[in-house]
Amino acid sequence: MSFPAPPWVLHGWVGLLVDWLALDRAKEALLPEGFRKKGGPMNGTLGGHYVAAYTPRADSSLDFPFHEFGFLSSQCVYGNEKGLHLSRMAVDHPTALEGGRDAWGINKFTAAFEQAGPFGLKASSPENRLDVSVTFHKRLPLGWWKITFPFLNRCQGAPIRFAVTLKGFAFLCTVSRKGFHHNGRLIPLLFPNCRILIHPPESIPEPPPGW
Repeated sequence: MSFPAPPWVLHGWVGLLVDWLALDRAKEALLPEGFRKKGGPMNGTLGGHYVAAYTPRADSSLDFPFHEFGFLSSQCVYGNEKGLHLSRMAVDHPTALEGGRDAWGINKFTAAFEQAGPFGLKASSPENRLDVSVTFHKRLPLGWWKITFPFLNRCQGAPIRFAVTLKGFAFLCTVSRKGFHHNGRLIPLLFPNCRILIHPPESIPEPPPGW
């Protein structure tokens, strides 16, 4: 293993494009085998995109700058477990790619990134049909947040759960973007100076047949 063992601590700016979409617009085919999409109030579900530019600090798990652009397909369930599913993620450093794949089972692939202003990125990977740009524009301060997102996935075929905690001052934003869209009601959020904790994965039991 050439990457640090979980948990990982990262620092940088993080942009979230939270997408509240109708459940019937979420694609269950993007979920791991046996997982089901989950609806919430008004038969909706959460999806969206994750954008980040990381800068190492003294307590960072990875001592190099890198970038990520990820797609969250929907909320999902597996037996009694509930969480979000990160369907795929572009990254521009091999150690971050390997760790994401091998420790958390994330479908990561290599892309080229370019900074686009203080809180913007361009990402491209022709072989993975990715050519996007996004820039966050701060509008309304929302105060200091500490928020944890639960995730479900399969890693090396086995079902797992893990969590990601964001800590920092948050802003509601407007956003400029090209190359991708949302499927529901969009809420753009920005953490200009964020501490990211990616918790270790935990095994979860297989549900009974026909659950």
